[in-house]
Amino acid sequence: MNPHHDSSSTSAPIASPSAVRYRTLDHWRGLAALAVILHHTPIYTFETGAANLWGGALVALFHLGWWGVPAFFAISGYCVVAAADRTPDVKTYFKRRFRRIYPPYLITLCLILALWIPLGSIWSREPFSIPSPASLSFTAWIGNVTLTMLWLPRLARTSVPALLGPAWTLSYEEGYYLIVGLLRALFGRTWLMGGMVLVTAGVIAAPFLGIRVHSTPFDAYWYGFAAGAALHGCLSQPTRLGKGLVALALASAVLILTLQTPLDRLLALHSTPEAGGVIGGVFAIVLLVLHPCDTWLATHRLMTPMQWCGERCYSIYLMHWPVCKTLATLFHGLGWDEYAVLWPLATVPFSLLAGHLFHRVVERRFLNAKLDAPTQHT
Repeated sequence: MNPHHDSSSTSAPIASPSAVRYRTLDHWRGLAALAVILHHTPIYTFETGAANLWGGALVALFHLGWWGVPAFFAISGYCVVAAADRTPDVKTYFKRRFRRIYPPYLITLCLILALWIPLGSIWSREPFSIPSPASLSFTAWIGNVTLTMLWLPRLARTSVPALLGPAWTLSYEEGYYLIVGLLRALFGRTWLMGGMVLVTAGVIAAPFLGIRVHSTPFDAYWYGFAAGAALHGCLSQPTRLGKGLVALALASAVLILTLQTPLDRLLALHSTPEAGGVIGGVFAIVLLVLHPCDTWLATHRLMTPMQWCGERCYSIYLMHWPVCKTLATLFHGLGWDEYAVLWPLATVPFSLLAGHLFHRVVERRFLNAKLDAPTQHT
């Protein structure tokens, strides 16, 4: 989920000395990762609906787990801007972003290729099939390997199916990383947030100017990412007046977006850019409101499982989709759709286990703590 995002640990301070530490970002990432798993668990009920299912109301709630994706985007907005603010130079910033995201993702693609022979007959079943590697065109392979499946179809005029379904969110993330890196190069640390404001103004103006931004980093998903960046800017303000002005601007923008987005889109079965922008913005406001309780929440026992998930959320995000697809297809084949509300009892623990193993064997080798001191994982 997702999906999800700068998936690095935030147990240590992540921003420049002027920024305020937000200790529970890992915890909220963990919650978002669990939401995405629940969303992808009852995939065979997307077509039939949940009303006639046993526990249908709860299954319908699982469907709304896609909210975890824009929540990831908002957290990424905070973390990536903070990282760009703290990183000494642009070259280091891009090196860190590439190292953090691409190697684990490419290893995941290799695992899918290796497992296609024993599991391909399950993965290829509709809906939401995992495409056969042999069916992908050269252009599709380029899009999957480079995480450009988001905008490559606009250039190549051909479809680019994702071998790893949730990777479309990583395509957005890579676009965000690129934009922030360029803004850091153009405006430096001092005016980085000013550059974000200019880009957001351009995103707002694009539809009025007839500029098509759908399926690009500048579509409405940008608002969730920008809201996370605004959260960072608000908490980094040295004065109460500055914090209040940024918070007021953020709340006003999210309110306007919410009023412009139909309720049925917010409650849809799948994420859309417009609804995603609203959810990301609302989530950023929730984080702002909860920040005074940050230390208390970070040390509360009930939050410990969420922190564990959050520290492994990138691995969980990469591993959960093959697990969910495999188990859901098996359950569907056994005629257990009526009991889809119970499927998470299998998909959640197996997804967490797969994510944990991947984190230990693969992901932790690419944490950016190895690039600079002391325990910084952004």
